[in-house]
Amino acid sequence: MTVVAESSELTVTFDTPVSPARAAETNAVLQQSLEKPAAVAEGQDPGPTYPVVRCSDGKRTFTDRNGTFNVRYNCGYNNVNWGYNVSPAVVAIAVSNMQETGVPWYKGSQFLGKNSPHNVPVDYFLHGTQGGVNSADLLHWYDTMTFRVNAGGNPGTANLNVGGSFVVYR
Repeated sequence: MTVVAESSELTVTFDTPVSPARAAETNAVLQQSLEKPAAVAEGQDPGPTYPVVRCSDGKRTFTDRNGTFNVRYNCGYNNVNWGYNVSPAVVAIAVSNMQETGVPWYKGSQFLGKNSPHNVPVDYFLHGTQGGVNSADLLHWYDTMTFRVNAGGNPGTANLNVGGSFVVYR
């Protein structure tokens, strides 16, 4: 079963087959909609566009069904401070710690570095700082979290893949 959201994808592989009714019920719970992005008007070019994060913005927040990403461009130190929380709906089915791979960062196609991996509870606030960032840089990030779940009495393994891109400006 896969729940695709704006900037993430949650895939749950159950240990044993589940009935179509149980799969639909579990999928419905995980698909609970947050505010959906506005539709692009017909004939309007939708992209490529990237969210802009400015020094003056303070913390910017990006949320989809599977979690929330926060970022702040710290101009004085040429870095971004970031954080990620798994959504309450996903936390509710988790029954183990998550193995998080650590966030690799890219400036365009240039690798900037990778944050440390974690073995933490699924409701842990993942966070970090990435340096080497200058005004007008296009940044890309992604992460993978793996953990055990019990969805409606059905045990399985979840893989949550998250990521995004944004541009920073002074």
